Amino acid sequence: MNKSIIAIAIAAVTAAPIAANAAGTVYAQVQAEITQADNGTDSGLRMDDNARGRIGYKGSQELGNGMTMIGKMEYKMDTADGDSDTAAGSGIALTKREMLVGLKQGWGTFTMGRLKSPYKYAGGVKYDAFVTTALEARDDIMTGKVGTGKAMGHNGFQSDSIGVSAMGGKVYLTYGVDEADPTVDTDGNFGDLTVSYKHKMGKKNELVFAHVAQGDAGDYSATKVAGKFGAVKFQVELTDDGTAAGSDTYIFAAYGMKMAGGKLIVQGGNADGDNYVDGTTSVVVGFQKKFTKKARWFAGIKSNSGDDETQNITYGMRFDY
Repeated sequence: MNKSIIAIAIAAVTAAPIAANAAGTVYAQVQAEITQADNGTDSGLRMDDNARGRIGYKGSQELGNGMTMIGKMEYKMDTADGDSDTAAGSGIALTKREMLVGLKQGWGTFTMGRLKSPYKYAGGVKYDAFVTTALEARDDIMTGKVGTGKAMGHNGFQSDSIGVSAMGGKVYLTYGVDEADPTVDTDGNFGDLTVSYKHKMGKKNELVFAHVAQGDAGDYSATKVAGKFGAVKFQVELTDDGTAAGSDTYIFAAYGMKMAGGKLIVQGGNADGDNYVDGTTSVVVGFQKKFTKKARWFAGIKSNSGDDETQNITYGMRFDY
């Protein structure tokens, strides 16, 4: 009996440093919204029918010598009806987002898997206060699902890639490494390159540069310049798919002002081109109130004119945990 107790105690003491050294978090985001939409030919009241919800796990393990292993798995789902946006009605409630394993050291981070794009998070979705809502700028005055594989803009993730982040995240690069055949790329990932650089100027100001170069699967490329100066944010994108269809230009700007315990936000811009977009001007006026870091509500009016004549009025709530 005593030997068993001693053995258990030794095992517990031995395992304790490992257990204390590991950290993992399960997290989620639930969001739903109601929108009164009008596209000129069809109008009506609807619940959110896109996958706004999130659920995921992220963890880390210290390995010694200043090195840490990290891992993350994240899926999206539709809070309104439990279906994913790509499999509505099928009973499949989860769709893949970011999946990675990596190593962190003093110089930076190296990751592998299905990664977030430097292009997407340099300015982009970080500048849009209404991202992942019916009021968002993506696919209107920001690139959305573009390029071969549809992961070169602000909507997708880059599968089968390696990523390197350095200088405290100021420099971030991803590269597609899945070449199924040495002579013919059948996956559309090999050689896909995205890179970003952020130049900080104090706590509130920054300039951002980002570039996308599609690999063997296509000739799509895009370059963006963005910046944040106090309450003002802007972004300009120039894209080209390498065909006779021509190039596109996207311009986005936003201003936020504190009001009534929340923030009044005005944002808009223009997209014009010959490939992924024709000619669209978009304006959003909305209000967002964060009760805590995890609980918020938002409302706004979005009006698109030009080749995309749509208007919507949206009210929604979001809770993170």
